[in-house]
This record gives sequence, structure tokens and C-alpha cells, in this order.
Amino acid sequence: MPKKGTLQGKHRETVLIFLSYVLCSALLILGKNNFTFRTIESYYRIFSYFSLALFVMQIVHIKWLGGKALSLAGLFLLLTNLYHFGAIWCVGLFNYRDFAMGFFFSPQYNNLLILRHAASFSFDGSAVIGLGLLWTMRNVPRRTVRCPIVSTEQLWSLGKWMFIITFPFRLFADAKGLYYSILGNYLDYYKNAVGGYVQAIGEFSICGALLMMIACRKKKNIGITIYLLSIFYCFICMFIGNRGHWLIYIILFTYLAARYFIKFRAKQVIAIVLTSFLCICFLNTIRETREATDRNMHTFTEEFASQLTEKNAVLGIVSELGNTFYTAYLSMQKVPQAIPYAYGSSYLKGFISVLPNWGESYQKIYDEAYFVKLYHVGGIGGSVIGEAYHNFGDYGLIMLFLISLLVGRVSLLFDDAIKRRDYLLIAYLVPLFTKILWWPRDSFASIPRPFVWGFLFVWGMSSLLETRAPKKKE
Repeated sequence: MPKKGTLQGKHRETVLIFLSYVLCSALLILGKNNFTFRTIESYYRIFSYFSLALFVMQIVHIKWLGGKALSLAGLFLLLTNLYHFGAIWCVGLFNYRDFAMGFFFSPQYNNLLILRHAASFSFDGSAVIGLGLLWTMRNVPRRTVRCPIVSTEQLWSLGKWMFIITFPFRLFADAKGLYYSILGNYLDYYKNAVGGYVQAIGEFSICGALLMMIACRKKKNIGITIYLLSIFYCFICMFIGNRGHWLIYIILFTYLAARYFIKFRAKQVIAIVLTSFLCICFLNTIRETREATDRNMHTFTEEFASQLTEKNAVLGIVSELGNTFYTAYLSMQKVPQAIPYAYGSSYLKGFISVLPNWGESYQKIYDEAYFVKLYHVGGIGGSVIGEAYHNFGDYGLIMLFLISLLVGRVSLLFDDAIKRRDYLLIAYLVPLFTKILWWPRDSFASIPRPFVWGFLFVWGMSSLLETRAPKKKE
């Protein structure tokens, strides 16, 4: 019998973990497909138990295999479950309902057959994503991507110049967004938004700030200052309305700060919990007040006080994030009844986003790539699960498995780059990291532009700086 710790023993342990995951998933899927219910409320309650059990089982198996829950792969899995099941959990377990969850009980949308199909496919999709992520974490030799070594001084210069060159674009886009959000409502921002290429360039300032923060890992006070200023800027920009997008940036900044210069002890954990609660109340206050006709500081402070003392702030944010399930529902309502399967074309057409958006022909192709635009329903985002169904129907589970392999591979590259302090590789991967975290409630079409433009920008800046200063190995 192979001993524990040997290569053969690790292989045997990996096989057992995979078999355990497949068996547990199969049992949960079987139970989910066959439970009985009397009312729609009881359906939500029982489905909540199954979906929560699936998520817990996924985390246990990831940890059992030696993977990290606090990684790109772990966060992607968490957000996929939260975005697609969060609102169901609020309804089913806590009977929590708010204006954002009206479709769950609206006769217009509450087609039980489609709803069960959407919930079932989302459940199976989450199970398949977990399987793909486990596959990438197995204990086998891997080829590592390596970039030229740069010193912390070079990293600081790279981050500084990236920030200086691109932050004016970021500031212009956000200032315009705040202007229209304050004078009108958050939808006015999208009607008057700056060009996509301006926002794409502006996003590189986020990467620049991150690189400067990492470069200060031995100068903690400066690093923490950059971290706090960046988080503050993200919170200010949440007034625009696209809070989930900025939340991804906050997660990324916090993730890297924790890996490099913040050690979490009991006091820090308590402080983070309290701060997170206040932040959630703040986010809910923005949501409640952004559509009010009489918006002023008094209205805002009253609503914030109400969030702190009367309303359930945690369920409020979970329910809002969990409305991504509505997109998956729409995919199964409209495809193929009103819209034919895309058969992978939305993924292929998504690569057009690498080009600047010029002309009506471009916009038509991009709208077909960003699949939710074809549904003609306002105020919704994408869905990684809904997009897979939009393209391949129930066979979209195969696509979700392939997507999870991609996410798992990028996650391993990012963690390896952090471990080896491969700063240049981190710079290349940051734009991809942020867009992958946003992918659970977005479309593939949002990924190619920031990744390709970011890669070229980092390559150009690092090459320019390399000619000005000799490489210095730490």
C-alpha cells in the first residue's frame, strides 16, 4: 500500500478526492432534481439548503486537495454561487424581500417551469465549475511562466508611470459619471458615459496603484497609505451606481495587501468585520437613495442610520448581488424560444472588443457578443452561467468546465507569481484577474480588451524603463 507523502500516495489521495467530489455532487444533484414542494416559497427554501450544501462541499474539497479558498479560483467560485443563489437564499431562508427581488414573485416572470430550469442549470453549472477548479489544483508537475526579473525600484517606476499616464482618463470618466449620477440617476451615467477606450485606458491606473503598493512591501506605512487611498477612491466612485465593479477592485487591493504586508490577527479581524458591516450599510444606502427624487445629505444620513439600526444590511447586499440569477432565468426564457442558440459565436465575437468601438457595424457585433443586450431588458448585468446556456443550451455545462480550467490556470499563475515575487507577471495578470472576478455577472466580451491592451501597455512601459535603468536582482 502506498505511503502517505510519496508521489504514488499523493496520486491516490487526489483520485479519492475527485471521486468524493463527483459522488457528493451527484447525490446533491439527484436530491435537487427530485425533491417535492407545495409552494414557491417552499421551493426556494429547499433549494437554498441544497445550494448551500454544494458550496460548503466545494470549499471542503478544495481545502482537502491543498488549494486556497482565498485565491482567484476560490473567489471566482464564491462569487459565482453568491451572484446566482444569493437572492434565493434571502427568500428561502430568511423570507427577505425587497424591491430588487420583485421578479421572484411577479406573475410576469414567475414561470415555475423556467425558474426551476434556471435554478437547476445554475446548480449543475456551479458543480461543474468546482470540478474544473479542482482539476487544475491536482498535484502534478506544472510548467511555470516566468518573466524577466525586476527590482522593487523598477516596479515602483513602472507602477508610478502607469498611474500618472492613465489616471487622468480614469478621473475624467469617473467625474463625468458622478456628475450625471448626482444630477439625475445612475442610469444617466450609462446614457452619457465616455467612450469604452477611455475607460479601458483609465483602468490601467488601478494596475499602477497596485504595483506601487506591492513595491512598498518593505515600507509598510507607504503601502498602507496607498491601499487606504485606493479603497477610499473606490467607495467614492460607488456613487456612480456600478458598485459591484468597484467592489472587485477593493477585493483585489485587500487580497494583495494581505499577501504582502498586512497580517490579520484577532484585533484586525474584528476591525475588518465592523468595517465591512459599515461598508455594507453604506452600499445599501447608495442603492436606496440613488433613485430618490429628493436626494440630499439629510436623506442620505437618515437612510444610513436606518441601515445601521433597523434594516438587515447584510441580507440587503446579498439579495442585490444575487439578482444575477435573473439573467440566467432570462437566458432560458428567451433561448431558443425567441433567440436562437449562439453556438459559441458570442465568445468569438467578444474578441472584437480588442478594437476601439468605431461605427455601427462594431456596435452590432459587440451587442451580439454581450448577449444580454439581445434580451432588451434594462438594468441587468451578464452571467457566466447564462452566457454558457445562451450559446449551447444544456450542453453549456461543457463550456463552464472549460472556463473553470482557464480560471484555475490563471489563479495558479497569479499565486505562483506572488510566491516568487515575479512582479512583471503580476502586472500582466492584474487586468485579467479583475475581469475574471467580474465574469460571474458579466460577459466574456468584457475580458479581451483590458487583457490585450493591458499586456501591451505593461510590455511597452517595462521595455521603456528597462532601457533607462539596469536590471537589479533583489
